[in-house]
Amino acid sequence: MVKKQALRILFVEDSETDMFIAEKVIKNAGILFISKRVETEEGLLKEINEFNPDIIISDYSMPSFDGMTALKLSLKLNNNLPFIILTGSINEETAVNCMKAGADDYILKDNLHRLVSAIESSLLKHKNIKAKIIAENALKQSESRFKNLFTENLAVMLLIDPETLTIIDANFAAEKFYGWTIAELKNMKITDINTLQEKELSIIIAKFFNSERKNFEFKHKKANGLICDVEVFLSKLNFGGKTYIHTIVHEITKRKKAENELKTAARVFEHSIDMICVAGFDGYFKVLNPSWERTLGWPTKELLSKPWVSFVHPDDRKITENIKSVIINGQTIFQFENRYICKDGSAKWLSWNTFPYKDEEIMYGVARDVTENKEQREKLRTLSRAVEQSPVSIIITDPEGFIKYANPKTTEVTGYEFKELYGNNPRIFKSGEQSNDFYDKLWGKILSGKRWQGELHNKKKNGDLFWENAIISPIVNSNGDIINFVAVKEDITEKKAMLEELILAKERAEDINRVKSLFLSNMSHELRTPFVGIMGYAELLTESLTDPNDKEMAEGILSTSKRMLTTLTEILNIVKFESEQHEKRITTINIQNLIESINRDFKESALLKNIKFEFKINVENLFINSDESLVSEALRMLVSNAIKFTEKGKVQIIVDKINKADKNYLTISVLDTGIGIAKDKQEIIWQEFRQVEEGISRNYQGTGLGLTIAKRSIEILGGKIFLESEFGKGSVFTIEIPFNELLETENVFNTKYKYATLDKNGLTKLNSLSSKRKIILNIEDDLLTIKIIKRALKEIYDIDSATNAIIALEKIKNFQFDAILMDINLGSGLNGVELTQKIRLIPNYKETPIIALTTFASDYDKLNFLSKGVSHYLAKPFMMKDLLKILDEIFRNG
Repeated sequence: MVKKQALRILFVEDSETDMFIAEKVIKNAGILFISKRVETEEGLLKEINEFNPDIIISDYSMPSFDGMTALKLSLKLNNNLPFIILTGSINEETAVNCMKAGADDYILKDNLHRLVSAIESSLLKHKNIKAKIIAENALKQSESRFKNLFTENLAVMLLIDPETLTIIDANFAAEKFYGWTIAELKNMKITDINTLQEKELSIIIAKFFNSERKNFEFKHKKANGLICDVEVFLSKLNFGGKTYIHTIVHEITKRKKAENELKTAARVFEHSIDMICVAGFDGYFKVLNPSWERTLGWPTKELLSKPWVSFVHPDDRKITENIKSVIINGQTIFQFENRYICKDGSAKWLSWNTFPYKDEEIMYGVARDVTENKEQREKLRTLSRAVEQSPVSIIITDPEGFIKYANPKTTEVTGYEFKELYGNNPRIFKSGEQSNDFYDKLWGKILSGKRWQGELHNKKKNGDLFWENAIISPIVNSNGDIINFVAVKEDITEKKAMLEELILAKERAEDINRVKSLFLSNMSHELRTPFVGIMGYAELLTESLTDPNDKEMAEGILSTSKRMLTTLTEILNIVKFESEQHEKRITTINIQNLIESINRDFKESALLKNIKFEFKINVENLFINSDESLVSEALRMLVSNAIKFTEKGKVQIIVDKINKADKNYLTISVLDTGIGIAKDKQEIIWQEFRQVEEGISRNYQGTGLGLTIAKRSIEILGGKIFLESEFGKGSVFTIEIPFNELLETENVFNTKYKYATLDKNGLTKLNSLSSKRKIILNIEDDLLTIKIIKRALKEIYDIDSATNAIIALEKIKNFQFDAILMDINLGSGLNGVELTQKIRLIPNYKETPIIALTTFASDYDKLNFLSKGVSHYLAKPFMMKDLLKILDEIFRNG
């Protein structure tokens, strides 16, 4: 029995460990071999000659030598010596270069299962090449000897006619390889085996004959239909003066598969979104795929040049070093998370899977950027905590309404534990206090995909009833299908009880306010109306009496009445403020008209004291939206005080506008040269019933309510009132009111009727009027007022009267009056406003002057009545000469 000869393997390797691992793989495959190791050029040359290896297995990169140089030296000494590259890492380009340089194969050290097949394939390949060489030499010596060698050769061989591409001959190895008999093969063309078209094959054969290439890779078909990858070596043979192509076919299907797998792995490495790396136990990266640079922004070169822990977030370095120690000890780590610093200074969370190779002192790592996922997880945790700790009840059901979740607040409110609620329907809370129709509408709305909001009257586990304010919403998936319902509910039992109490309190307060309003209205009417008689008769007496003593007494009655009227007005106003009866009534105010009106009303008072009264408006055509009655009330109080406390000099009104913090303010200042106010008294003047001088020795009369009323009027408008004063030199009161400026426009009431503007010199002579006497209807329910007006006007006008609306309408329909005096409060039946509107519907009375004589004395009342049909206005009590002036103006202009 012939003893099997051992394979002689020469390792070109600087690592004894790597050689040992490779030998172990070869030995486990049952291959008998002897081996030697060299790691220098000199050692390689020596052992090729002395050891005479059958195959060389070389590392690609060594400290003092490299695989490419070893390959070149090997080919130079023996170009038919099999040579395999065995390396720890190699890229696709380097692998291709090795193959082009003449290497038979390349194997990664972490893929050693391919080593045995690569050795066998290389040995077979070179055996075939050697056979080819032998065959060619034999053919030269003898065609007969070649024929025998060709037929019996273990390598697959074909003889082809280059002109017709016909297979001239095939050996037994070809028969075994392809599955067709030699006879069948000799009746075939190479195009029956090769998958290329005839035209493509002809081009390749032409290249061969031009000596451009001698080996090619093809895909060949077998008799069983399988397609395999082959490497074909071509040579020329001459028989009988004709050149044929001699082919040696070597199957490389496994090698091509390995190459494709390597290409695929390289592409995955290149394009993976995961960050793939090889890192050494020394703390440096060895290999990084492009995803590292894409994710962190650092150039790969910079990442490789520094310890990788220097790129870890400072807060995570300690734990990362601890994990590194665990890996070096051989433990695989899954889903470890830490932060890496990006080039722009931001940080990204990476999740790691790491695999150590202790023998090589390296670790393979795959990291994934989980920053967004971590942020989302944190949001979900926050949301979960918010739901769990929510101060309101939260319940989630499936589409059929069965409870899948209830937060702790639900248990606190209802008394049911979650395990009691899970899988139950929310009807467990039903109290029976709400109808089935109520719940049908609720479910109908949420099942249609809409949100429902309302109040539920529910029952707790212990039977107690309670109220909840609930919002129930459907949750839909990406297809719009409802997958859950979520209910957010707040226990409003106490709030609802408080609300009911507030409603009752509000109703009681409204009742009280209605009583107060009625009281104030009645008091104003009942107190003002008698003053018409008192002041009217006193005025008539002052004009008719000739005895100086009698005349003085009548004037005293008139003066005292006016003072009492002022006091009454102030007291009623302060009571109105205290009872919160005054609401803002916003109208458009013509500031010019307002100031001129105040000037007319107070000019006579100033003249009586021989002081100058003037106004200055620094803004033309200024219109604002505000409550005219409040503005007018405040200004009149300030002007009245200024005239009262000024004995000489002047009183002046100055109007302007300012802008503060992008907001417009109207400023109206009232200046006087009066007695002034000491610093220590400037706070008390705003208090009710307080004055600078108090007690029985005071020099000035008054209630001490004027400034209080002025201040509250302005504050209702959101404004302020300021005081600047020096004792003995005078005072400046300034009103500041916020406003939005308007374009020049008509008053909001837009009435064509205007109250009379009187000549500053008073009445003109009565004999200048038409000689025909005017007939006036006085509609008044107070008989004393009827008498006093008739007595005051009878010398100039004919006066008729009516005490209610029915009598008035009857007289108006039967007679054409020249003017009508209209009381607003007529007792029972129609009031003066309603009666005025009915009169305006009578054709002949559309333009007839109607003068409102009323105890409703505010500026708002005046503007309101003017807008409702009256043409003129005079508040009770009034001076008869004021009524005469209005009538004089009416008939003079009419």
